[in-house]
Amino acid sequence: MSRTPRPAASVRSGLAVAALALAGLVVACGPSSTAYSTPGPNDQASLVAPASATPGPSSAALGSPVTGVLTHIDSSGLAAVAGFTLRLDDGRVVAFKIGTLENGASFPPGHLAEHLGTAEPVRVYFRPQGTDLVVYRIEDASASPAPS
Repeated sequence: MSRTPRPAASVRSGLAVAALALAGLVVACGPSSTAYSTPGPNDQASLVAPASATPGPSSAALGSPVTGVLTHIDSSGLAAVAGFTLRLDDGRVVAFKIGTLENGASFPPGHLAEHLGTAEPVRVYFRPQGTDLVVYRIEDASASPAPS
């Protein structure tokens, strides 16, 4: 039994198709570009907000207060929270800096780690200051409705 030899062009085109399929599979299984940092309560978070977080100036239309779920905490420990990012109900991710909290005794910044872990929403009151959105009050969103 003799086999009929395949033309070289047919073998090359088959290999090209296989290479393209493999390349597509590698791209499809690669890391997502929309991943957020969600450190646990005992992890040390970086001071860099995720690249998709919206800084203050481009959030000019954003009114205070806002409600959302934490996606990242900028901290060097529970007592040293510098800021955080929040995913709002409409899907936007916004970066905040913590200022002097008017309710820091009843909602210490370290409590944010619990909200990050449980995905319980928070209500954030803030003021634009330069290029930052500076938080002056944080509440459990489920505790009470936002004032009008």
